[in-house]
This record gives sequence, structure tokens and C-alpha cells, in this order.
Amino acid sequence: MNLKIKPVQQYRIICFLLLLFIITPEFSVEGAHLRKVPVTLAQPSDFLANGTNGGLNISDIGSAGSTTSFPMVLSSATDCYVQDSGFEAGTPNPYWYEDSTNFGSPLCNTAYPSCSEGLAPGPHSGSWWAWFGGTGLREYSWVEQNVRFPAGGTATLDFYLVIPDAATPAYLRVFLDGNLLFEATEADADSYTNYSLVSLDVSAYADGGFHLLRFEATTEAGDITNFFVDDICVTVTTPNSTTTVIPLIFLLLLY
Repeated sequence: MNLKIKPVQQYRIICFLLLLFIITPEFSVEGAHLRKVPVTLAQPSDFLANGTNGGLNISDIGSAGSTTSFPMVLSSATDCYVQDSGFEAGTPNPYWYEDSTNFGSPLCNTAYPSCSEGLAPGPHSGSWWAWFGGTGLREYSWVEQNVRFPAGGTATLDFYLVIPDAATPAYLRVFLDGNLLFEATEADADSYTNYSLVSLDVSAYADGGFHLLRFEATTEAGDITNFFVDDICVTVTTPNSTTTVIPLIFLLLLY
């Protein structure tokens, strides 16, 4: 009686060759106190001091207050889900809602009138940054943006912070959907003498929806406390689908 023998060796070789062609798993990365010069800026009337935006359509506001339409594109093609993460579109900003008690906006440029004194340390990168504080008067200022988070994976909120002056009670707070994620006060100045990366786990918000990201600061009257913020970015890392394929190939090889 003739018996057929299963070509086990050939079967394993074929599976091994398939394994070689499987893509390796990757992760896709969806001195003196500094003082501002108070100026009157032309701000949209819908900007309210309490942080609401009055239903303002930010796509209708140009960088010089015109009605130019700006495409809502990622500031980085691969990894950042915050629009204009470095504020380089200027003010009024087409991507950020903004307001300031004394300056109209906390956004600053190295050549901007309200930022013409005490520029050091200036922006972390580029020409623009968010300058919270900068006056002996009581100051309340904020910037906020609706950020769409991809679904699943690990989400991280990164930004750079420096506190060059800390001479009066003050705070900087970061919120997502009204939930406090981070707070720095004048007492933390020694930890932020230079621009330092702040990295926060925001994976709980990676659900495919929009979430309101808000930076706000209050500095009390008296001497000057400053918070400089720049390069705000949300990144989301998700496992590649091939991570589930490779274990199956190994099981076949052991069959």
C-alpha cells in the first residue's frame, strides 16, 4: 500500500518566505523682568474673556483680520494633530481662539509691537510664541483650539515651557474638555529656567472625536511673572496591523 507523505519541509519553507515579506511592525506617529508693551489689537468681537468663542468660525479669519479662508491641515504631515502648533500664522490666528486682558492676544512675534521689549528667551522655534503675563497689571489670557484625536493608540500632548520671571502670584493651566491636565505657578520657575518639554498622557481622549485644548494663565498685579509656551503638539501612536499577522505565521511554522 502506497502512503503519501505530507511535504512538511516544503510547507515550512513557504511559511518562512511569507514571513520574510511581512512588513516589520512599526508605530505610526499619527536678567531683568520681561515686560510687554500694551497695545490695542483688532480682535474679533466674538472673543470673550470667559473663554467662549461665541460661535466664531475660525476659518473665516485671516492672519491680518481679513476673511481669507485657511485650509485645516496638520502642521506636520505625519505626527502632529494640533493646527499651527508653533503659532506661526500670527494673530488674529486662523487656528487658535485667543484673548488677553491687556494685550488683546497672548501671541507674540519678535517684531510685534507688544513684544518689542525684553524678547529673551523669545520663541522656542520659529518667530511666534505664546507669552502669558508680561505686565504689572492683573492679566488673564488664553488660547484654545478644537483638536481631533484619531481613535485608539497612545496619545501624548507635548509642549515647551519656560518661566523667565516669577515675581508675583500666577498660574498657567492646561485643559482638555475643561479637565485640568497640568498646572505651573510662579513657584515652579526654577524647574523651567530654560525651555523644557512637558509631555502629558492624553490617551483617554483618543476616540476619533474633537476635544477642546486650552492654555490659560492669570498673573496678579504687582511685579511681573511670565510664562512662555511654544510648539504644542498632540501625537497618537497606534500599533501596525501586521503585529497580529506575525504571531499567526509563527504558529503555522510550528504546526
